[in-house]
Amino acid sequence: MTTTLICPRCRHQEEAATLGVRCPRCPDHAVALVPPAEAQGNRDDPLLGRVLGGKYPLVGTIGRGGMGAVYLAIQEPIGRQVAIKVIRSGVGAAAGESLRARFFREARAVASLSHPSIVTLHDYGQEEDGTLYMVLELLRGRDLSRIVKEEGALPAERAVAITCQVLGALQEAHAAGLVHRDLKPQNIMLLPAPGGGDQKGAPWEGEQAKVLDFGIAKLLRSSDEGARETFETRQGIVVGTPHYMAPEQATGRTLGPATDLYALGVVLYELLAGSAPFNGTTPLEVLMAHQLHPVPPLPEALGLP
Repeated sequence: MTTTLICPRCRHQEEAATLGVRCPRCPDHAVALVPPAEAQGNRDDPLLGRVLGGKYPLVGTIGRGGMGAVYLAIQEPIGRQVAIKVIRSGVGAAAGESLRARFFREARAVASLSHPSIVTLHDYGQEEDGTLYMVLELLRGRDLSRIVKEEGALPAERAVAITCQVLGALQEAHAAGLVHRDLKPQNIMLLPAPGGGDQKGAPWEGEQAKVLDFGIAKLLRSSDEGARETFETRQGIVVGTPHYMAPEQATGRTLGPATDLYALGVVLYELLAGSAPFNGTTPLEVLMAHQLHPVPPLPEALGLP
């Protein structure tokens, strides 16, 4: 498919171009043309249009976070659209080298996973300037946080079906020695069922759950820089998301598979109730509620004993 594309560097415009094509006016054809809306909305982004690894032109933005950003890219030469998570390399040479070692160790482990509910890691690498990146399958769906916000509590059958798929992903990861460490609704995406599901069943039947960001949470915990949720407790610095954090994670104790299972239990509660079981005005207040308060009862409408 061809369309009008523009160079995010020199602003050269091509009227009928294909995503991934290089700008003919930039030195060494090192910059890819992108849609005008991307070039206009991301004028200060030094990575947009860049070609990572010599074969992944970044042609659009998908999301941003404290640790980096996610881009739409074209995998050459096959022309497949992929998502590329770019990770900032830290501050200082020592910190950068430490993060690099952890990154490659975690990436190799994640690349070894093979499960329908775990996002496929196609490739990973490092640029000469220290930029680290992961090449992931491109997903088109909604995360659970957005679904609950838009739809409220889910039917019990649907919530349980989603949870069972995530449990399968965790079983695969835990068997390989990986603990997610930051499982939450934002890190679980639902892909719609092909064709809208079985016409004889519920419209959501057949939808696929995908767990995102295996390996990333460990990098966040090790470096602290850019963590989405970083705060101090009496035990020290804690990285994670308080609403889904197991007590052992909040108190700095050893983490294991049970840490992820606790978080998934909280996610299931939220799917059934429409909100997380514990809230507070500060992260510490939420953490303390997890440790000291009983779990609030689920809605009576669920018909649970």
